[in-house]
Amino acid sequence: DSAYGSSNFGGVDNTAGYDNITIRNCLFFDQSADVNFGKPAISMTDASNITIFNVTINTTKILAIGISFTRVNNSHIANNTIITVESKAIQLSTSLFNHIDNNTIDTKRGGISLATSSNNNSFFNNKITLGVGASSSTGSGIDFSSSANNNVTNNTINGSDAYALVYLQGTSVNNIFTNVNLSGIAPLLYILDTTGTSRANYLIFNNSFGEIRWENRGTSSFTRNLTFNITKNDQGFGFGRNLFIGNNTFALNMSAFDNTTMNSSANITLTGLIYGDILEIRRVENYTTVAANILTAGSNCNGTSCLIINYSGGSVLFNTSFFSSFTANGTANTPPLISNIQRSAMAVAKNGTLRLNATVTDN
Repeated sequence: DSAYGSSNFGGVDNTAGYDNITIRNCLFFDQSADVNFGKPAISMTDASNITIFNVTINTTKILAIGISFTRVNNSHIANNTIITVESKAIQLSTSLFNHIDNNTIDTKRGGISLATSSNNNSFFNNKITLGVGASSSTGSGIDFSSSANNNVTNNTINGSDAYALVYLQGTSVNNIFTNVNLSGIAPLLYILDTTGTSRANYLIFNNSFGEIRWENRGTSSFTRNLTFNITKNDQGFGFGRNLFIGNNTFALNMSAFDNTTMNSSANITLTGLIYGDILEIRRVENYTTVAANILTAGSNCNGTSCLIINYSGGSVLFNTSFFSSFTANGTANTPPLISNIQRSAMAVAKNGTLRLNATVTDN
């Protein structure tokens, strides 16, 4: 167990750059003498192969970052609980190929922050809560500044009065957000993207029933500006939150969104289909998650506002730039009809070849 900061040097300070350090099962509480300014609970500089696992951190002061990496590579931050009031929970600067997963973060000044070419990191299954008062420019759940090629998968961010749940700035490019779950009370923006239209970042949702993947098709593409907000309802955004991918159904509730270029080219996949061939993609304007309703009330958009690209192995891939609710429709996948079976003169064959004549029809 650890109580840090009484000498105002923080908890663990590895500015000497030692590698292969493991910090496990520790408690860090901010007890610095300065009532306003603190030090990071864990600070690593010029190091690699660092592991921080099952640690609890609680800080209240400015500069008292939970975990700070500067030029730290190939390291792992996992299964930690981090609470910060006036500082960011996890901050990476010029740090590469790190894995940050299964952390629980409660903060007012920023959950996970990347800066200065922190590239090729992965973030999986982190839960970030932004408390009331996180409305300044530092109060974002995930903040990428001039960082590239990072993968963010299955992260949940909930914000109250947040600046942005996800903030992309500077020259950040080619960052991929998969299956994010966003919600909050009056955040300024769910995603704020100020990287400019020359840089693409990606938003993907997929499960066992299908996928949506927005395409990079020039400056007007959603991938070139992921900014959007939700003010028309309190559902947030993610699976079951104004978005549905289910049994032969894709639905996106565009009426919930503000300030977005989301209606741009995207590829949608529906899987687990039992049709012999796909003849049409049925579409309705309203948001519904019931395939039968879309089949009954919808119209075929194939060749107009959507286009079937491929159907193989029970999966249909189609493109659209106009979102609402979709389902696929096609021909029945029936087995061949075998009839008019006639046996040969050899009525009984115990140890020979039985010869039959039959008529086979396959529609």
